[in-house]
Amino acid sequence: MKLSKFLLVFAVVFSFSVQATDSRKEEYNYDLVDQYGSYNFSQTLDATKSSTTITIDGVDIKVGLTAWSDTWGHEDNYIQQAPITDWDGGLTVTNSQSGDSHYIDNFHGGGDFDMILLSFDTNVVLDSASFRSVHGDNGSNEVTIAGLADNALSNLSYKSTWADVAAFSISGTVGHYGISSSLESKFGAVSSAKYWLIGAYNTFFDDSVEKYKGVGFKLQALNLELGTTTTTPPTQVSEPGALALMGLGLGLVLYRRKRRV
Repeated sequence: MKLSKFLLVFAVVFSFSVQATDSRKEEYNYDLVDQYGSYNFSQTLDATKSSTTITIDGVDIKVGLTAWSDTWGHEDNYIQQAPITDWDGGLTVTNSQSGDSHYIDNFHGGGDFDMILLSFDTNVVLDSASFRSVHGDNGSNEVTIAGLADNALSNLSYKSTWADVAAFSISGTVGHYGISSSLESKFGAVSSAKYWLIGAYNTFFDDSVEKYKGVGFKLQALNLELGTTTTTPPTQVSEPGALALMGLGLGLVLYRRKRRV
C-alpha cells in the first residue's frame, strides 16, 4: 500500500475512534424519595404538566410518577391507579383489595401485581434501580421493567388488564431481573421510551409463568440515561484528535511535494 493511502486510512479510522470516545452518555441518579419520606416527583400521567424536572446530558426532562395495581382479584386481573405510599424511605403501593401498603409486590398467588409507571416528556433508557428493602426472592425474576408506546396510556383504565398493557411494550425494553445483596438491580434495556413500568415480577410480561414466586420491594432510586433521538448530531473530534489529524494531513502534503522534486 502506498504511504499516502496508508495515511488516509489511518486518519479515517482514528477519526471514528475519537468520535466513539467522545459519545459517552451521562447516567443520572434519580432519587425518588429520601429517608424522611419526602417525594421527588409529581403524581401525574402527563409529564408535560409535571412540576418535577431532572437534567440529563444538559437536557431538562419533566417526569411524572403514578402507581398501578390489578386490585380486583386473581380471576379478572383488572387494573386501576393505586395510592403511592412510603415505608422507611422507599416507595410502596397500596393494593386496595388486600390493603397491603408495605411493598411493591406480587404476593397474592401471582394474581395481583403492583407496578410504578414513570412518564417523561423525552425518551430515556432505564439502566438500574436501588431499593430500601426486599421481601422474598426468586433469583433472576424479582423485578420487571417495560417501556411502553405512547398509545399504551389509553389501556390504563377500568376493565383493562396487564395483558392489555403488555401488548404495547416496546421491543428491547422488557426484562426480568434479580436484586443483588446490595439492594440493586441492573437492567439490560437497549431501547428508550417515554413511559416506563417497574414493579414486582409480572408474569403478564413474561411467558415463563412457572418461574413465579412472591417478592416485594421498596423502590428508592433509578439510574437513567438520555434516549436516542432521530436527529444525528454533527461529528465531534476532541482537540488532541484534531491536532493529530492536522499533523497527518501536513505530513501527507510534504510527502507528495518531496516526490515531485
